[in-house]
Order: sequence, then structure tokens, then C-alpha cells
Amino acid sequence: MPYLVDHHSDSHITRRPGRARPSKRWLVVMGVAASQAAWWPAPAQAAYIDPATTSYIIQIVSGLAITLSVAIGVFFRKIHLFAVTAVARARATWIRTRDGVRHPAVPSATSTSADTAAHHAPMTARVGASDRVLVRGQRPDATASATAHIDGTSPAAATTQSPSPSRWRTLVHDERSWQRRLGLAGLAGGAYATVYILFGALDLVGTNASELPFRATDVIGLVLGIFFVVWGGATLLLFLLRGKVFDVMASLAVSVAVAGWLQANFLNPNIGQLMGDQILWESMTAQGLVNLLVWIGVVAVIPLVRLLGQKVWTPTVVVLSAVLLTGSIVSLATTYSDPALSSSQAGAEAGYLSYKDILSVSSTRNEIVFLVDELDSKHIDTIRDQDPHFFDPLTGFTQYTQNITRYNKTFPSVVSTLTESSYSYDEPKSQYFSQAWRDATSVRSLKDAGWSVNIYSDQTEIFWSDSDIAGLLDNYETAPRQVNTSIALNGLGRLTAFTYAPTAIKPIFWMDSTIFNGSFTPKYDQDPPYEFDDPRLGRLVDTERLTVSGDQPRFSFIHFQGSHGPWTMDAQAQPTAVSDRVTQTMGVFHIIFDYIDQLKALGLYDQSTIVIMADHGTHLGQEQPRLTLPNLATLIVKEGGAPSTPMTTSEAPVTVANLWPTLLSQAGLDHPGLPYAEVPMVSTAPRMFTWFRTPTQDSPGYAQEYAVGDDARDWGSWQLLRQYSMQDDVNK
Repeated sequence: MPYLVDHHSDSHITRRPGRARPSKRWLVVMGVAASQAAWWPAPAQAAYIDPATTSYIIQIVSGLAITLSVAIGVFFRKIHLFAVTAVARARATWIRTRDGVRHPAVPSATSTSADTAAHHAPMTARVGASDRVLVRGQRPDATASATAHIDGTSPAAATTQSPSPSRWRTLVHDERSWQRRLGLAGLAGGAYATVYILFGALDLVGTNASELPFRATDVIGLVLGIFFVVWGGATLLLFLLRGKVFDVMASLAVSVAVAGWLQANFLNPNIGQLMGDQILWESMTAQGLVNLLVWIGVVAVIPLVRLLGQKVWTPTVVVLSAVLLTGSIVSLATTYSDPALSSSQAGAEAGYLSYKDILSVSSTRNEIVFLVDELDSKHIDTIRDQDPHFFDPLTGFTQYTQNITRYNKTFPSVVSTLTESSYSYDEPKSQYFSQAWRDATSVRSLKDAGWSVNIYSDQTEIFWSDSDIAGLLDNYETAPRQVNTSIALNGLGRLTAFTYAPTAIKPIFWMDSTIFNGSFTPKYDQDPPYEFDDPRLGRLVDTERLTVSGDQPRFSFIHFQGSHGPWTMDAQAQPTAVSDRVTQTMGVFHIIFDYIDQLKALGLYDQSTIVIMADHGTHLGQEQPRLTLPNLATLIVKEGGAPSTPMTTSEAPVTVANLWPTLLSQAGLDHPGLPYAEVPMVSTAPRMFTWFRTPTQDSPGYAQEYAVGDDARDWGSWQLLRQYSMQDDVNK
């Protein structure tokens, strides 16, 4: 998530008398705009604006227009003064040249101002505070005297003379009482701290409760402590200032707070969830430039209001600060009063999916599902093209080349795979989780049959409330909550900065959900929560090895970060700063091959049922308005008792709906569906696939539902049945 401007001091530069200097602020603005244009080389793209916020945008643009008109007026007035002075000097030069009169000596600095004024008063006119121009008809020999200051000082003396002490006293002179300045400082500092600390962090915790590994009660004390420190520090800093310096700094504090609030609520581009996928920042050229101009305009408003006087400026600062303070508190109260959020935050202990017994296997029957996130079938083809023998360790496996998943996103794909429940963004997410697990008959069938059921995945992808899976999963644990404050605050700080920063500098703060890995740990000596950390899992398999834990049949569902971004693992499953999708996918298979080799060494491989699958194929980029190519997810299956022969392929039209019939039939249990191996090569029943497109900067979110025929590799077999809008407000 290169946009900082270095403001060098120019206090050592002296000004020549009688010459107006253009403001350096305009150079800064133009420099920032130029650097912004250079950073965004892509063509401009129209930005989507939510109709509900159109009136707010109009108000913002109107305020910006007024501000810029005032600033431009001041700017052009300086140009006018400069032009008038330049013309006058050019005319004086022309007169001297025409008449052949040499410029007389400049009166000495010892001449009295009265004498100088009396000598030149009929022949000079004042422009501004110190600029003089030659009056029509002035004698050529008087042009030098026209440049002398009215106080009698020569230009040489003026260039070396120090600023008048009274000017500095004016900047810090303040007739307001210390109580009044303290009140204004408290309001301005409070507005800044509220927007960026209190509301910024706690609102993000509340609205992302289902995605974070800790609860609001775990961090609220820390956030409040930081809030009061920032508030107190900002208040003290402002209080120590006086006069115009105080007014300028207080104006900036409130202006930046207002700009951040507008950014987070109305000006942010819709970039979807931070899942590790690359964000197409280059497609936001026009929006980023407009966003930067809005920031400049908003930040300049209150300092410009100060030019109208304190009687206008003071109530402006008070009202805006009060609105930010009270509005933030009301908004937080509304967010945390949501029943769904309250239910997910209830309980003195935290329930989580742990690493417990992740290396344990049964001496009798094992069913192991390796879910490799975003493992598209074309990635398998790419790896095989690079190394035809790469998949040789997968003896007894069958690769299904026409496998279709139900969805194209991790949520709801993973929980739908486990529970066989559909989701179409027409109900609250919390409600879907609860209903899905209540109807999860296949998982309960294994549990009721005496199997140990273990799901190793990020809990935010599996359940909402602890009651959803309590008593069903063996690696589900509860423990008093303990938060690693440094990790949690670092993650919250980056998330807040990413949300409230202008679009231009958001790439500096870009992140994905793994930034919170390690923020929650059990208070006592218990197994830690499972996290998407493939290198860590690889080290566990390599160093601690698989162990036989008894004869109870065991089901293990292990969810890898897999082919999904960010790509931070090499082909040997070692963490690295630079990688790519295919290399990271090879690293995941390195871990799976190690696991399989240990099963073989324990003599348990042949009788085990192993499924290597994806939750969905490759995500399409934000520039894709609709699905245009087949989306095929990898599926490689080995049934228990399969001969140890090289991996074969099948073109049977299978889907994720065939997973549980396969697992239950391998466990000797009944299921109404067809196992993978029994799906006929030609089927009359269409397979359903739903492609979700989350809201982006140029489009609202929507879903496309397809019916897929026998040959899923042929785009002509994909029939679009309907397209419908997604309800973003149900993601809670």
C-alpha cells in the first residue's frame, strides 16, 4: 500500500524590495500532482459511485470548488502584481535607453525617510505593501529613487535587514484566555484521535468480527489507552501554541480528521476483501487523482476559513469537531448493538480450531482431504509440462479433469463443501453458518459412526458462533482468550491506515488476513489455533512426523493456503519473500508428498482414502465483468485399497457434490449420491456453478449462475441461467 513531499526551508532566502514572490504552496501542489500522474501510467477508468452517497459527493465537490476558486483568485492576484511590476520596470529601462540618462545614485541609507518621501512623493505610486511602479510622466532621473523604501532604507539595507520583531509577536499574540485555547485544543485533538484511533480501530473490529482471530473485548482496552494518549498529546501540543500558529495547527488537525472520515465513508474504492490477491491499483488512475484533489481541498478549507477571522473560524472548528466526536460514538454504539455481532463476541472463553493431533493417524482407517486453496486444474497442467514426473508419488490416484465446484470463492465454498448447504447472499452470514451446520448430516454420520472428525482451517471460513460446531469436531477447543498485543495492534494499525488513507498511498498499507496470524494464543498450555501458514505445517510434518494414535477411524480435513496469494513459499515449502503461484503450488505438493511418504512408511497408505482438491479455480481479475472461460478446480482422488499404480485420469463430469458420497461409501456408510468412481461418462443432469463478483471501483457486486454440461472444458457447455445482485449487508 513515494507520495511524500519534502518541504525544504527557505528561511535563508532574502527578498528583493518591490518584488512579489509567488507562493511556494502551489509548487508543492503541482509537484504532488505530477508525481501522482507518473505513478499511475494506466489510462483513466470511470469509478463506480454508490447512488446513496451521491448527495454527499456533490457537497464535497461544491466545497472543493469554492476553496479552489478562492485559492486561484489569490494566486492570480499575485500574478497580476508581478506583471504590473515587470511592465513598469521594462518601461523605465526603455525611457533610460531612449533619453540616454544614466541612473542616478541611490540615496544613502542615512537619508531621512521624510526627505526621501518629500523628494519622490509627486513621482511615485504604491502597489501593495512594498511594490512601486513608475508613474506616466516621471522624470528619468527619478527612477532609482522610486525603488527606495518609504522608511528611507536602501535596497541593499532592505535585503539584509531582519524581519521586524513585531511580526513574530503578531504570529503568537493571542488575546484568548488559556481556558478557551485549552477547550479548542481538546476539541481539535479529540476529533483527530477519534477518527484515526477510537472509531477507526474499533469500527473495523466490529465490522470484520467474522474475519479476525480475536474479539473486540480483547483489544478495546488497548485501543482506548492509545486513544487517550493521542488525544492528550495532541491537546497538549496545540495548547502550547498561541495565536495564528495555534489556529493553523488546530485547523490542520480538524481538516485531516474530516478528510479521513470522508475517505473511509464515501471516497474509498470498492476493492473487495483483502484476501491476498493483487489489487489493480493502476486501474484507479482517475479515481486516485480526483481523490487526491479532494484531500487537498478538504485539508485547505478550514485554514482558508481562518482568513475570514476568528469569529467565523472558531464555530467552524467547534461544530466540525463535535460532529466527528458524537457521530463516531453513535456509530460505534450502533455497530456493537447488532445481535449477530453480540452472539459472536459472547462467552468468557474463545472457541477455535486448533492444531491438535494434526499429525495423528489411525491404525485402521483414515480419510484425509487436502484442500489446496485456488488450485485450478491449469496449474497442474503447467507443473506437469515443466516436470512430467512431478506427480509420480501419487500412486493409486485418479485425476478428474472436468471437476466443478459450487462456487468461485473460499467463502462460501469451503463451508458448503463440508455441510452440503447452498448460499446465495440472501441471508445473513451468521444465520447461514448456523443453519448449514445444523443440516450437516454427512459430518454427523461420521461422528455418530465413531470416527474422529478434525477440520484444520481458519475458523472464519468454517463457523460463526462457537455453538455451531461445539461437540462435533475433535480439534475444536476452548480457552481463555490471550492476545499478542503487538501483532494485533500492528494488524489493526495497518488496516486502519489502509482504510483511511488517500487512494494514492493505500498500496503502502496493503495486506491480507495472514497479518493477524499469531495474534490469538491460548492462555494455558494448549494447542494453538490453526492458521494459514503452509511453511509452518511443512516443518511440522518434516520434523515431528506422523504418529499412530490408536484404532479409532480418523477423518482429517487440512486446508492449505495453497495456490492463493500472497505467494510467500518456494517449491521446497520454505518461506521466501518472492515467489509465484506455480512455485508455491509445488511447495504445497512437497508437503503432501512428505505426508504420503510417511503414511507409506507406517504401512497405512494403501488402505487410506485421500482426496486432493480445490475449493475453487483461479479468481478472475477485477477487470473481468463476467466469467468468460471454464473455471475448473483440481480434483485428485485415491480410494482405500486402490492398487499402487501410476496416476490415471478420468473425464467423468464430476462435481463437489460427489465428495461426501465417496467419503461415506469408503467408510461403509450410506449416502444417496454417487461416489466419484461411479459417475457415468455421460450425464443428463447439469452441474451448477455460481461465480460471485464482489463490488469493485467500477461495478456493484453480483452473481452469475451457470449450468455446466458434460464437457466442462468447452465454454459452449457453460450456460448462463441468471444474474442477480449480491446483498453486501448480509455479510455479518
